[in-house]
Parts: sequence; structure tokens; C-alpha cells
Amino acid sequence: MPAPVRDRGRSFMMTYNLMEGNKMTEEELQNKVYALVEKSQGKKKLKPKDISNAMETEGATQAETKAALRVLIDGGKLVYSYFGGTAVEIPHTEGSANPQT
Repeated sequence: MPAPVRDRGRSFMMTYNLMEGNKMTEEELQNKVYALVEKSQGKKKLKPKDISNAMETEGATQAETKAALRVLIDGGKLVYSYFGGTAVEIPHTEGSANPQT
């Protein structure tokens, strides 16, 4: 039986990837979320719910996806943008904002 995951006082069970028969680690989920956002960059702005729905088909729960998004955003790999609605994107680097090293 998988170990429970704590999220804001609620217990969730780690989900098993139904296709492969094993559980998805947090790092694997974060990599899949980042790859999904990277793939759609410039084509479609993904809302957090879009990402959650896509990861549910991969075998992750909404709470696990939300936690993975939180880690990626807190780590600076992804950012929220608020133009025309909330979306998750890879941070843009402007021409004048690039550090000179």
C-alpha cells in the first residue's frame, strides 16, 4: 500500500500509474509538468487546470499536480502570467535582462 501524502492537513494516497503499474515519483511528475508546459510554449497558454487534467490522464491526482506546480514555480522553473487569465509559462528572458557574464 502506498504511503499517504500530506497536503494542507488532508491525507492523499500516492497514485499508481495505471499504464505502467508503478507509482509516479514527485520528480517524474515535475518533469512531465515542465515538459508539457515547454511543449505548448508559444502555441497555447496552459491554465493550471489544463495541466491538472493532463496529469490526471498520466495517473497523478489533482493535489499531486498542484504540489508539483508549486515546487516548479517556487524554484523559478515556471511562472504564473496573468494576461487574459491565469496561465503557467516558462519565464521569459528579455534582451536587455540577460546577464552579461
